[in-house]
Amino acid sequence: MKARRVFLRPELFLLGDVAYVSDERVKTGWKVPQMNPAVVGADVAAQRRLYNQRLSALRIRVEHAFSRLKHTWQLFQHPWKLPLDRLAPTFRAAALLTNYLAVQRGLYM
Repeated sequence: MKARRVFLRPELFLLGDVAYVSDERVKTGWKVPQMNPAVVGADVAAQRRLYNQRLSALRIRVEHAFSRLKHTWQLFQHPWKLPLDRLAPTFRAAALLTNYLAVQRGLYM
């Protein structure tokens, strides 16, 4: 648990699929039994289905962003061979430049 605090500011959290355990720092979707209208009620089940749909759509956008970054920069198409302390600043710079290029090319609306 301590490692999560090191890498994430308090107001941030990670998104994961239902294979992960949801807590205050990791947000996951609802599992099928937790969306059963007979157990939680129709309104709650509908809200949970909507939450799962929105979470899934967001996760797909994140995956597309990683794909765009990987395919824009050859550096990320192979295992990282540079010193590990250079990974975070290099990734951040590449992400910012990739987003800039996407905006310039009209890929984001």
